[in-house]
Amino acid sequence: MVDRDHRDSQGSQGLTGITGTHGDHRDSQGSQGLTGITGTHGDHRDSRGSQGLTGITGTHGDHRDSRGSQGLTGITGTHGDHRDSRGSQGLTGITGTHRDSQG
Repeated sequence: MVDRDHRDSQGSQGLTGITGTHGDHRDSQGSQGLTGITGTHGDHRDSRGSQGLTGITGTHGDHRDSRGSQGLTGITGTHGDHRDSRGSQGLTGITGTHRDSQG
């Protein structure tokens, strides 16, 4: 399947992950990369506004963490949205398709 390229914190290119199509992420240094196993993953932004993705098997939507950053987490299945203690939107859980909720 298809793995995208990433740049690590030193600006070097590479990729990591197993079988499937992975989106890109940017790490906390603004470098691009990807991680995950089998399936299509959406993008997230970490607490520094960097893009990335994480998760296993399935299609994941976006969430926003407690700092308003976008991201995703979870394993295979359909999940609803939640708001964390700071009012940020996101999702978490197991099994299936994740979608973000804008707002």
